Amino acid sequence: LFIQMIYLSTTLFLLIIFIVFWHNVYANQPRKQIVFFGDILTDDGNLYRQLFKIIPKSPPYFAGRFSNGPTWAEVIGKYYSDKSRINIANYAAGGATTVWHNPFKGYLPLTLCEEVADYFLHSILKDKSKTLFVIWMGANDYLNGNPNVNDATNAVVNEIGSVMVTLINHGAQNFLILSFIQKLAFF
Repeated sequence: LFIQMIYLSTTLFLLIIFIVFWHNVYANQPRKQIVFFGDILTDDGNLYRQLFKIIPKSPPYFAGRFSNGPTWAEVIGKYYSDKSRINIANYAAGGATTVWHNPFKGYLPLTLCEEVADYFLHSILKDKSKTLFVIWMGANDYLNGNPNVNDATNAVVNEIGSVMVTLINHGAQNFLILSFIQKLAFF
């Protein structure tokens, strides 16, 4: 219950930050689309559809998400779609990592680069200059006992930077990079 409360409060905090950020920075600049890349926290059912509606089991999970309701990206997306008629696209997949990891070591073979490649496949000729690209991932890169946290962190940061350069080279101008770092202390 305590973990669920922390998750809920963190999610609400991020939603508020996102809305304030959007209004303060982009209020006078027209946006046509928000594109989400990420992992389990952002996935709106993409992994569920890719895995023939097997994972995550629905129910108890909500409609193929790893949650009991819509994800934060869906809530934000609905808000801006209803209010400003902004188009929303979500390429996040549960279990995705920023850097490719060996699937035989417990990782899914899904990466940020694959999400971006899927986006390019669906938007090859579209103007990307009025799109906000939101990236929130990296936590899965620390799973399964990665022995060197500094190396993992550098790899994650470098890969997100590389993906941003690729998007910029294709016309992207607007990014929101989210990071969720928690320190847990055990006594």
